[in-house]
Amino acid sequence: MDAVGIIIKTGYSTQERLQARLDAFGDAQIQGRVVLVGDYGIGPGMQPNHSNLERPVYNALAAILESGSLLSQTDARRLQYYHNLTNAISSGSTGLARTIGETYGWELDIMKASFTFGIFYSL
Repeated sequence: MDAVGIIIKTGYSTQERLQARLDAFGDAQIQGRVVLVGDYGIGPGMQPNHSNLERPVYNALAAILESGSLLSQTDARRLQYYHNLTNAISSGSTGLARTIGETYGWELDIMKASFTFGIFYSL
């Protein structure tokens, strides 16, 4: 069981569900093996910030874009949804960010899934 990890995918518009997902694991040892990935990031110096969430959410899409690996695998439309979401979050437009996430979240999920599969293949 020591080699087992859990990746939980989240999105900006579903972030309020994270704590319940973590609580479902119960065991602190298992919770320590959980990695959260999303289309936004939280942690020291990142926004948004959850007062009750004591672990970072890694922005999978930012990591993919920084590596350049996503550019050849997706269309400009999905990248624009991500950039619109990021800009809304950065500017403090939480209502707009939530609307973008609710409307286009499944498009962003497709890109996050690519990242998650990449993690598995790199192990």
